[in-house]
Order: sequence, then structure tokens, then C-alpha cells
Amino acid sequence: MDAQLRRTNAIAGHIINSAEKNSSLSTESVAASTGKELVQVAVRNGVAVLTLNSPPVNALSAPLLAAIQKAYEAAVSDSNVKAIVLTGAKTFSGGADVTGFTSVNDKQMNESVQRVNDFFVKMENGPKPVVAAIDGFALGGGLELAMSTHARLCTPTTSLSLPELNLGIIPGYGGTQRLPRLVPVSKAVEMILKSAPVKAKEAEEIGLVDGVVPKNDLLQAAEAKALELAKAGSSHWKKSLSIEVDKESSLQVLDFALKQVAKVAKNVPHPKVALEAIREGLVNGPVKGLEKERNGIVGLMSSPTTRALVSFFLATKSTNKVPGVTDKGLKPNDVKVAAVIGGGTMGSGIATALILSGVTTYLKEINQKFLDAGVERVKGNVMGRVKKGKMTEEQMAKVMTLLKPTLSYDGWKEVNIVIEAALEDIPLKQKIFAELEGVTSSNCILASNTSTINIEQIGEKTKSADRIVGLHFFSPAHVMPLLEIIRTPKSSAQVLVDTLGLAAKLRKTPVVVGNCVGFTANRIFAPYSQAAAFLVDRGVDVYRIDKAIESFGMPMGPFKMSDLSGVDIGVYVGNIIGGAYPDRVYKSTLTQNMVKGGRLGQKTKAGFYKYEGRKAVPDQAALDPILAESRKAAGNPPALDISDEEIVQMLMYPIANEGSRVLEEGHVNQSSDIDVCGVMGYGYPAYRGGPMKFAELEGYNKVAGKLNEWHQKFKHPLFKPSNHLLKLAGKK
Repeated sequence: MDAQLRRTNAIAGHIINSAEKNSSLSTESVAASTGKELVQVAVRNGVAVLTLNSPPVNALSAPLLAAIQKAYEAAVSDSNVKAIVLTGAKTFSGGADVTGFTSVNDKQMNESVQRVNDFFVKMENGPKPVVAAIDGFALGGGLELAMSTHARLCTPTTSLSLPELNLGIIPGYGGTQRLPRLVPVSKAVEMILKSAPVKAKEAEEIGLVDGVVPKNDLLQAAEAKALELAKAGSSHWKKSLSIEVDKESSLQVLDFALKQVAKVAKNVPHPKVALEAIREGLVNGPVKGLEKERNGIVGLMSSPTTRALVSFFLATKSTNKVPGVTDKGLKPNDVKVAAVIGGGTMGSGIATALILSGVTTYLKEINQKFLDAGVERVKGNVMGRVKKGKMTEEQMAKVMTLLKPTLSYDGWKEVNIVIEAALEDIPLKQKIFAELEGVTSSNCILASNTSTINIEQIGEKTKSADRIVGLHFFSPAHVMPLLEIIRTPKSSAQVLVDTLGLAAKLRKTPVVVGNCVGFTANRIFAPYSQAAAFLVDRGVDVYRIDKAIESFGMPMGPFKMSDLSGVDIGVYVGNIIGGAYPDRVYKSTLTQNMVKGGRLGQKTKAGFYKYEGRKAVPDQAALDPILAESRKAAGNPPALDISDEEIVQMLMYPIANEGSRVLEEGHVNQSSDIDVCGVMGYGYPAYRGGPMKFAELEGYNKVAGKLNEWHQKFKHPLFKPSNHLLKLAGKK
């Protein structure tokens, strides 16, 4: 599902194509009504090889499914064909196209899923054996198609998974019934609930595939297997829906999984629906199980969770399309050599991300002590992968050879990009960029990792404005998936294309944003932190706020997050962003008082919480005098009587409100870019869709109305709805 999927509305209607029947296969191709060869058919030695040919990933569109069924039926009716091999051109199948998931009604969805399931069951119970020859990946519906055959062979690099839960749905083409019969139930539950892929070796070990063969031998081996099955007779074919499982032990696994899901997935319905479909099949048989599965996916398709997750998935696939940049036919220049200035937490993390992606990387510091510390941080980051089993020590040693520690600019003429990660000090950054202009080539990209400072201001003492951008990594830089690319009016299209290419190389999701204070992610979350302080100044308990926000789905509440990032850092960034938008900032003394009291968060073992190791423990007694001082500075406003739902609204609605301003000012290309920033940068729950999608699902009218209600009640501009939000709500 990670490949770009075609907009074919596959799920919108699996209507069997009415193209003319062709009972004589020979080496002809079966095509959809468009005439495109979606399934190529060749008969060799009595085996019909059906090759899916719908690039780039053989997404199971309605025309492709129709062509598969037509080719299969023609092969069955051809007396010259003894067996069938199903394979894919370049890759097996990436599953159904998700773009049509939310555009159909329940009746259409039910009919289309039933139609596909009928075909899969027909093939499984058919008169001729079918073998799936899998290379690349078989995902979602692609794996369900393969599981409907009588044997599966794959290449060593193949990946197989059922990732539907990532989209708020469940497997709908028999996955909840066939997978638990082919592999141990515990493994099936893990694969479905975690959308966890399995590689070829493990797939063979658990029984998902029947053999792993070299890529060059795949078709030959599959054809031989198909003929072997034909000779053996249907009683020797593996029909997945007919496989018996140990009901008692399987139900124990499912009951345990259901209890766990009830604890950790309270806000979403689909994990429970998936488990109940598996359970139904084990208790009452696969026919009832398929019916339960179909009813489950149909019921989920129009749910807010599915709409949100599909929206977010599509959002992540559109961020690398930038009008006026990526539509010019420019090709990214490969970054082979990079340089990072600053070996602190961010700089070392960025350097780690670069060398892990095969990029030779200079790491520069101002003295040997700082340089040695930076190198040790990089080593520690890479060693973390070794400890997790993601890399061997030999691989680590090879990766570390790509790191070039230095105290000078020697050799930097070969550098393709420099990423500055020095202190957030404007004169210092300006000095560094002025130096870089003289020591790098004229086509070297000059980037700053600043999280707040105006990019144009950083580069104003250079003559290289066209090659200066911001690259805002999120901490830890080698782990977090988001990369904000900050463009200025003078940033060249080629430089932006190159940085998008670098993001892909680093396996980051890029979002190109405009150059404003706070950029997009930090800017939209500033009102969130301010609203939290606003509530505390009005008597709402710190720990209750955190708990309410965590129940909403954030990984941690605003005060626990403040402790993690550093309360003093929050004050610094808050002052910069607040200073840039003085017309609507809420100024509380809360965090300033925390800093004065030396309570900086985890790094001082005391912040809004006290820390016993890594465990955050409420520390109300120590916090009370600080809270009292902050409330006094706010004029001791009356205590608020507020529900947990209203706490969530008062923190989340201002994020969408500020996001609407970012959108109106043209700093992002589309509202979904803001959603990607929220989810991947701040941990906003993907099943809410992101800040803007959440506002849409809540109803723009409701969001704008509540903000206006608070604005009128509290007389503070923090809650004043933006002009753009009012337009979305139809109020302006």
C-alpha cells in the first residue's frame, strides 16, 4: 500500500466486465472494455499463466478483477489447460485502490464485496488448480486473492500483509477467514490487528506460502507445482476455507485479543469488528464468517474512523506533489554527500538519518569536545538499531564509515547539501550561512533546521537566496517521519525538487510549507498549548487536562509533552511564536514560573510531574503554589465548570482554527498537508484524520460556533474564529 495507487475507484463497484467472452486462450490477452491488456495470458505445457498487468501496483480495480475472472473462466473452459498460474507484472498486487472507499453507499459496497467473494470461492472450489506466483508484494486484497488459490510460491524479497486496519476497515475479500486457517491463529490476529507484513522466509515457516524460490525460477516452479497438483487430484489441493483449526485454543487466543483491544483501542471500532469476524468463522464455519466479514466492512465503510484514516492515507501520498514545482518535469539530483553543522541532539539525529540512508555525511562542530560528543550521539543512535535487531554490528561498522567528523570546511566543495543545526541564534546562523556560501559549490543546497526563525532572515547576508531552504526535522530526527520543507519566495523549483528527493531517500514524508514564524506544525499547535494554560489559569486541573487529551488519542497531554521537550524550550519557542502573532496570543505566566522554580521537565526530574526513572508521577503539592501564582497573574478568574469533552474541544478546535489561517495565507497547498503535519509531527491521532479533517468531521459550523461562543464568553482573541473558518462554516 506504500506505492502510489491509481485513482480507479476500485472498490466503488466490482462490476464484472461485459467484454466478449474468449474461450480460446492460446497466447492472447484478456482486456477490459478500454482495450488495455489488464491480464496477459499465455499457455505453456498445459498451464495457463495469467499475468496481472495494471501498473504501477496491480491495484484491484473493477476492470482488473473483471479481467482476472474472465481469464480464469476461459482457462477453466479450455480443454488444453490442465492448471493455472496467477502472477503479476513487476509485482503481484498492492490490493484495492482506496480512493473510492468512502464514495459508495452500503448497498453498492455489499454487492461489490459479495461479487468478489463469490469469485474467490468459485476459484478455490474450481475444477482446475491455481497457483499464485508472488514477487514484490501481495497486500490486502492482493493477498486475499493469493490465499484463494491452492498453493503459493514467492521470491525471497516478497512482502505479504493485510494492512486494512490502517484504513479503518477490515479485510473484506475473505482475509479474516482464510488467514487464520493457513497460519496459526495467533499469527493471523497479529498480522490483521497490527497490519504487520511478513517476509518470504517467515511466510514459508508459518504456512502462508508453500515455497520460496529465486525470482528467475518463480514461474517455472509455479507451473511445475500447478501440474503436480493437477496430477494429484483435487483431494490433495489446499483449499484454505476447508482447513480445520483447533477451535478451543483458537477461541482462547481471540478472547484474549478482544480483551486487549477493549483496553487499547477504545476510540475505534474496526479492531473489534475484525476479531468478531474471525470468531464467527471459527464457531459457525467460513460461510457465516464471510457473511460477518462482509457486514463488518460494509458497516465500517461510512464510519468517521474510516473516513479519517482513508483521508490521512491519501494525504500522505499527496504531499510530494507541489504545484509549480513538481509539475515542471524536473528530476531530483541525488544527494550523495551531505554536511551537518552542529552535533547536538538534532544535528546528530539528522546525521544519523543521512548515514543510515547511505549518504556520506560531514559532521562539523566548533571544538573537539563537542565533536566527540556528537559522534558518540550518532553511534548511540545507530547502536539502538543493533539492540533492536534491525542491524548487525558489522552493518553498523559499515554505516559509521560514512560519518566524517570535522572541525573545518575542508572538502566541502563536494557537498550536495548542508543542513545547519546550530543554536537558535539569528546572528550565529547568519554568520554560518555567509561562510557556507564561500566554501561550498554554487549548486549546493543550504538548509537550516530551525524550528522558528524566518528562513529569509537567516540567509539575508548571502547572495544565494535561491538555494536556501528550511529543513525542519522532528526529534528524534532519525526516527520521526515528518520533514517540513520551508520554501521562500526565492527558493528555486530545482532546489525544492532536490529536497523532496532527499526526503524520499531518508524515508520521510515531506510537507512543503511557506516561510512564516513557526512554519506549519509548530504554529498550529501554539494555540493548543495556550488553551491548556488558559484552562489551568481558570482552575482546571493539569492532570485532568492531560488525561482528557490522552483519552482523545494524543500520545500524551500538553503538560506531559512540555516536560518531555523541556519547559524552558516551550517558553523560548512560545515567546517567538507569540511575538509573531500578538493579536491572538494568550500570555500565561505558568511555564515561566515553572522555569523560575527550576522545574524544567524530565531533564531536571521535575516539571508538571515528578519523575521516578521515566515514570511520570503527579506532583500536586509542589505544583499548587506555582499554579496559584499563575492564576493570580491572570487576575484570579472564576473557576470553570467544564466537561472532559469541552476540555478536548477547547484545545483541539484552536489547532484547526490556526490551521485555517495557515491555509488562507497560502503557506500550504491543501488542508490535508496540515493534517500530515499534525499526525506525523505531533502525534495527532491518525484515526481522527488530523486537525483539519477532525474539524470537518465535527462540522465546521459546530467548530466555528463553539469558538465564537468562547470568544464572546471570555473576551479573548485566542478563540476568535478565523475568516477562513467562518467561510468554511458558511457564516461569512
